[in-house]
Amino acid sequence: MQSLSEAGKTVDGTAIPHKACEDYTAADLANLKVFRWVEKPEFMSLKSGDFAGMTGLTHLDIQNNEISELPADIFNGLDAVTDLRFANNNIEDLPAGVFSGLPAVQILVGSGNRLTHFKAGWFDGFEGFKSGSTRSRLEFVGNQIATIDADVLDSMPGLTRVQFSYNKIRTLPAGLFNGLGELEHVTLQFNDLETLPAGLFDRLTADGTVGSNTTLTRVNVNDNNLRSLPSDIFDNLASLGQVRLHNNSLTSLPSGIFDNNAGLYEVRLSNNQITSLPRGLFSNNPSLFYLHINDNRIRSLDGVGLDDKAGLLNFHLHNNALTQFPDAFVTNFVDDGNEASPNNCMLRFTFDNNPFSEAWIQSGKLSDVLTAFGRRTGGCEALGAQASLKYAYRLGIGGIDLDVDVTGRDKTAWQLLLDDFAASDRYHIVFQLSFGWNGQVVDSAVIDALPAILEELKIQDARFDSAVTGTSFARFTKTTANQYQYFFRRPDDLVLNIDHVALTAQNAPAGLPGLQVLRLDNVGLTGDGSRILTGLPASTMRLLAITNNPRFDRIPSGVKSLTNLVGLDLKSNGITSLDANGLQGLSSLLFLSVEDNEVATLDEDAFDGLSALRTLLMDDNEIATLPGGLFSGLSALRDVHLTNNELLGLPSGLFSGVSTLRTIGLQSNPGAPFQIGVSVVDDTTDATMKQLHIREGAPYRTTYTASYGFTAKIVKDGVVSSVVPVEAGTTMTTQAFTIPE
Repeated sequence: MQSLSEAGKTVDGTAIPHKACEDYTAADLANLKVFRWVEKPEFMSLKSGDFAGMTGLTHLDIQNNEISELPADIFNGLDAVTDLRFANNNIEDLPAGVFSGLPAVQILVGSGNRLTHFKAGWFDGFEGFKSGSTRSRLEFVGNQIATIDADVLDSMPGLTRVQFSYNKIRTLPAGLFNGLGELEHVTLQFNDLETLPAGLFDRLTADGTVGSNTTLTRVNVNDNNLRSLPSDIFDNLASLGQVRLHNNSLTSLPSGIFDNNAGLYEVRLSNNQITSLPRGLFSNNPSLFYLHINDNRIRSLDGVGLDDKAGLLNFHLHNNALTQFPDAFVTNFVDDGNEASPNNCMLRFTFDNNPFSEAWIQSGKLSDVLTAFGRRTGGCEALGAQASLKYAYRLGIGGIDLDVDVTGRDKTAWQLLLDDFAASDRYHIVFQLSFGWNGQVVDSAVIDALPAILEELKIQDARFDSAVTGTSFARFTKTTANQYQYFFRRPDDLVLNIDHVALTAQNAPAGLPGLQVLRLDNVGLTGDGSRILTGLPASTMRLLAITNNPRFDRIPSGVKSLTNLVGLDLKSNGITSLDANGLQGLSSLLFLSVEDNEVATLDEDAFDGLSALRTLLMDDNEIATLPGGLFSGLSALRDVHLTNNELLGLPSGLFSGVSTLRTIGLQSNPGAPFQIGVSVVDDTTDATMKQLHIREGAPYRTTYTASYGFTAKIVKDGVVSSVVPVEAGTTMTTQAFTIPE
């Protein structure tokens, strides 16, 4: 290290004067409280004694470097350190006892390295995470950990949070958490777990004996391969509040699995293969506020214990096989006398794409539920100022045929819903709405009848009347200054490409007065769809999604007027080419998808003007060649996906000047493996990439830097297959590097 000036601070927080390491006195070192040395490509090793004398140090941060190993005694003498972070380096293993010199540590973060085995030996002599620690955290996210020693946590009685997400863990030792009587959160999402061992949480007591635990409140095991669960897995967790099991392979749940969890407030079971739920599943959970059982194959909710769940805030049921709601649920939902009370507010209610029977809709019970939901949104007004609720008030009924006459009411279910929208005592706040069914014609009267405060609208499986144009969507007048969040994810890839934008006064029109998100799925657009896509409210539109319209074959010129767009999703249409300057003017666009179209040709200037673009998805097209200057000017580009095309080769210099790239997807092309030229500059203050990091099919980043620069790794399917160093000041030729097939 040449200087400590940018790494350390004195006790009072003032910066230490610039000087060389040899000029620092023992007093200077002893006074250091915080030492940070991050994002230094040249920082590749540490030697014993590098932190000697820093006896007052409380925070040590050496993240986002190229460190490959740690000496066994590197942390000796750092008795005051409470926060140690060495994430996002190249460490494959750690020496025995490496953490023994950290008796005061409360936060230990080793995420984003290349560790494969989480070993008890690392913690020989370890005395950190003492009982009574406040929010102590052990975090080894995004490594390649497949094995965890059964006794690795034995010396950590005060540990409160464990995070092993984004690894390759297939099994857990049954006694892993024994004796952790202060544990609060267990986070294991994005691993390869097929089940959880019986008794995993039974001994969360100070003495490690079987008994009730009152500290553990969150267990997150989503995005694994869970196929089954022990029936008593949660029995001893008296204070369990949140269970996330979504995105697994569960086909059923054990009867009584939540019977001993009276404080349970959130259950997520979405995106499994569950066909039925056991009777009484939620009967002992009076505080259930958030229930996500969408995207399964559930045929019935009879008897699962929803009758008395009037306090549900979020209830997601979409994409199942439901033919009706249970009568007891309908009765409770409709007849509750305090529907407008803040204690009986429902924020999100989605049951899109369920095959509700015509007879049940005809009976009027669905209309009764919709009317009751509309009244409940009145109770949400009193809660709207709370930050956690300001993205709420969503109704999803798409894919349900409401063109059914309701017995005794002389109207269809759809007409009754429009009456609810117009009624003064219903639907006070509905910002997000999804509707549409096969055969529905959306005319001007339909658009005019929708709640005027909509900020997000999805229309699916319908057709537009000739009188509807883009200007028809300008009637929405929402003026509250809520921040709005957008998350962009690739289908079947839940981690790799996620971008988030929070609208603030700095990056959005004041007050957001109008429609921000429009999704049109299978609505029969043809040609360039200009009648619908020209004249949309340009000042407020932030996300436009046009999907599943096979005769929609080119991008309309009107899209260029939507200068505030941050996302444009054109997946699964019939687009055949991307023409010059077709998106010119979309300088705020972060996310662009033209996946699953028929694109065969791209003009060199197709992406001109997209200076903010981060994620570009062009998978599943017919692209055989790419112009050499296609990505010129895309200075913010991070992720490019071109899998399953017809590419035979890549032009030299295709990625020249694209300094922020972190992912290039080129699988399933006939010309693979490809050769790529990469320019490298010798300027450590520049964000331009110094080394090349190509990942082939990796489900998550194994390294991360603030500038998203490359590291010297080639990653295939999450495994480092080779390392290619790039010398500063040189240029790699097309012959110097190949992506492994």
